[in-house]
Amino acid sequence: MDVDREIGYLLKRTQQALRGRIDAALRSFSVTTPQYAVLSSLEAGAELSSAELARRSFVTPQTMNEIVRLLEKNGMVERRGFQGNARMRMVQLTPHGRSSLKRCHQKVREVEDQMLAGIKTRDIARISRLMERCAKNLEG
Repeated sequence: MDVDREIGYLLKRTQQALRGRIDAALRSFSVTTPQYAVLSSLEAGAELSSAELARRSFVTPQTMNEIVRLLEKNGMVERRGFQGNARMRMVQLTPHGRSSLKRCHQKVREVEDQMLAGIKTRDIARISRLMERCAKNLEG
């Protein structure tokens, strides 16, 4: 069996290369890939708890607390109390976070365009559908 051609290996290899390129692209904005994921999750204007952000970003709640703390320190997000639950803190984007995110999106799009260079639009759509199906198959 040729491991270099197995789907799982190729997915991990692609993910690692993509993560490295996105990390490098975002470095000039002092934003990490996990921080970018958090900012993107908050982009729709919703306030989310750290627990929900952790689930969406595939990190532990402890890691998410550190990510949110750093984003808050850099003025990109703010936390406020949640009605009816004094312990729960909701996270939302600040205007600075929103403007930073727009610049980050452009850099991430450039990396994704590089990754998809030479692949036809219809094939990209098919890859997306197939990847979504694979994820659903494994998630239950």
